[in-house]
Amino acid sequence: MLIVAEERYFHDILVPTVNSRHKTSVQVMSSVGDSIEFLKRTHVLVEPGTIHIQRNSRHFDKLFEITGVKVSMHAKKTPCHDLMNEPDKTNELDPAKASLYRSAIGVLMYLSSDLIECAYTIRGLAQYIAKPTQRSWVLLRRLCLYRISVRHNVLRLKVKPNGLWHSPETDEGPVLELFSDSDWATHKATRRSVSAGFAFFAGCLLLATSRTQRIISLSSAEAEVVAAVSTVCDGMLLQLCLIFCLGYHVRLKLSLDNTAARHILQRSGVGRVRHLSCRLLWIQQHAKDKRLETASIPTKKNTADLATKKLSRDRMEYLMRMVGIYNESTNELVGTDVHMRDQQGESVSQVLRLMIQSSGELPTHKSVMSAKRSLQFIMLMTMMTEADALSPGFFC
Repeated sequence: MLIVAEERYFHDILVPTVNSRHKTSVQVMSSVGDSIEFLKRTHVLVEPGTIHIQRNSRHFDKLFEITGVKVSMHAKKTPCHDLMNEPDKTNELDPAKASLYRSAIGVLMYLSSDLIECAYTIRGLAQYIAKPTQRSWVLLRRLCLYRISVRHNVLRLKVKPNGLWHSPETDEGPVLELFSDSDWATHKATRRSVSAGFAFFAGCLLLATSRTQRIISLSSAEAEVVAAVSTVCDGMLLQLCLIFCLGYHVRLKLSLDNTAARHILQRSGVGRVRHLSCRLLWIQQHAKDKRLETASIPTKKNTADLATKKLSRDRMEYLMRMVGIYNESTNELVGTDVHMRDQQGESVSQVLRLMIQSSGELPTHKSVMSAKRSLQFIMLMTMMTEADALSPGFFC
């Protein structure tokens, strides 16, 4: 068991009580730099309130051995292949190679809770486990080649008082944050959507899932509702576990980026989505009884987007930073440079808005382009002034 408790209670009450009934071995992580082994993962206390969870490299060595991938090979930038959602008409693998494929998928399924950005790809590969094909083997090798470039990544758990998305603790208790998302009818052969759900407590990732929906949704809103119900079911189990461990109430909050789906959850009745009646009425009742809070979140900030579709490298790393993926070789969160570029872009956009407002014009395309040209001219003049200041004759 992995237990977080006050030191006095742990040593004076918990350990003696357990030792009186069972034979146990105890590892304690109380000072910065201490580490413990749990479920074949190394947990390191890097600073007060911050833990790094390191994966066992032997699993990746086994995976590379099965697929024939070597560390010296050219690494891929993303884990998902472009052919993931295309119809597969390739031949099945021979029995020997199919057995290797299933072994590799077994390793990936075990590691899926650590490979957050790979959850969507692992879900897709697992669908071939009954009848692996030549294409599925190509997709598997693509994922392994991606893992070469991220060998130093670990999961960083750092307590955030306000949670991940505006969820501070109140008199009613702390918040278990849920984020759901879906990718509607992406697969061109089955047209089944993908559901993704992330759960955070005090800003720390507890659960990340990526699942193929069993029904064919008729709209993106329906797909979002199915994803929301799946995420809430997982969240309710985690909520009960947290209440049992903490001894007081924990609020449940669901954030999603689809406005239509959020309105469906907040109203009463199924409306036109009658084939979703049971699950829809169930989650509507939870929202009505205040057992579930719902909130909107921009798609850009929705971490669940990480497990619903193939993303670009920058977009993937931006969300990995929010989740808490840390690169121990660079000693910074993955996607820090992407986040800084995004902040710079937002600052420029804010300056453009202020320039348009000060001119008294409406925010049309013409006014935006005029403001951009003015801003470019100002920046050019600033650079020329700085160059003059560095010239030898400036101080004469």
